[in-house]
Formats: sequence, structure tokens, C-alpha cells
Amino acid sequence: MDGLSLDALKQMVQDRLASVSDGQALSDLDAALVRFALASSPFALHPQLSRSTARTALQAGATPAQLHTAVVLVSGVGVHALMEGSRLVDAVCHGPEADAPLSRAQQEIWDRHVGDRRIWKQLDAQVPGFLKSLLRQSPRAFESFFPSMAVAWQEEALTPVQIEMICIALDAMPAQRYGPGLRLHLDAAVGLGAGRRQLLQVLDIAAAALPHPGIP
Repeated sequence: MDGLSLDALKQMVQDRLASVSDGQALSDLDAALVRFALASSPFALHPQLSRSTARTALQAGATPAQLHTAVVLVSGVGVHALMEGSRLVDAVCHGPEADAPLSRAQQEIWDRHVGDRRIWKQLDAQVPGFLKSLLRQSPRAFESFFPSMAVAWQEEALTPVQIEMICIALDAMPAQRYGPGLRLHLDAAVGLGAGRRQLLQVLDIAAAALPHPGIP
């Protein structure tokens, strides 16, 4: 499978936003929150930059609750390893059986957590087979996945659009470039009313994210 270069990522975003109206520019507050989230993410974990971007965000009107919710949000980015790893382990270890129907007990758990909910159908479209692979291999991990994904939303410090913009930046930064998540969060942000101009500015901020400096 080919990788996803920065140029290809940017083209993918531009193509996906081709029919989206320009809308407003990114606010100073939203830009500052995105920069802080990137600096605090596992892929950068840059203490000095985290401090300076936190101060800039506070000056732009951010609250301490917003900063901490951003930290909670970016701490969950390791879920992409769960998404890709669950499918990989299932395929390597079980081969054709990886596509076997769920058992009755597994189906009951699936119906309780996934059912016909749109958000999980969208996730399954971008990362096909992940949820069922996770459920087959570890019902406990499967059931833990859903509340862990909901924490940043339940805090209610960041708006839904701010959450999606931070997730877009995380999935577009040079150290990660996770296409499935990027497409999912782009579509969600557009559905929430974000404009093309805002989202391309988020992409530019992500592209300038610094690499991990190491923690002594």
C-alpha cells in the first residue's frame, strides 16, 4: 500500500472541500487552540512550545478548561494504533475467519453500542472492519472504546467544531498523516458548518507542526 505524502494529503483535502463555501477565516482563538493541541500531542510533546501556545491561547480568550480538554482530546490519538492494529492482528491470526459473522453474544454487545448510530457507521466506512475486529478479539476493549472516545465531548469546554478542527490538525500533521481519520473529521466539520477557508488554515497550521524534541 502506498503511503500518504504531505502533497497528496493537501490535494485530498482540497478535493474534498471543492464544493464547500469559503466561509469565515479561522478565529485567533481557534487557531491558538489548534496550535496548543498540536504542541501537546504525542507526536510533538513539545514542553516549551506547549507553554507558549497555551499562553497565546489564554490571551486569545481560551479558558483553562478548554486547554485541558484539548490535552484530553490529543491524548486519545493513540486510538489509530488500535484501529489499524486490531484489523491487522485479526487478519494475520485468523485469516478468512476474520470476516466470520458475530456470535450471538457479540451481536448483543454490537447492538448495544453501535446499532444504527450514524457516527459509528461513518467510522466503519473509513476504517472497514475495525469495530468488528476489536469486538471479536476483546469485548472488554470494545466496550471501553466508546466511553473513552466521548470524554472530550462530554466535557463541553470545546465546541464540536473546535474538537473536529483539532482532530483534523492531528490527522494532518507531518508526524501522523492518518487519512481515514482526516476524511472522517473533515466531513464532520463541514456538517457542523465549518467553511473551506477555516479548514485549509487548520491544514496549514498542521503542516508547520514541529517534530518531537525528546523529553529528558
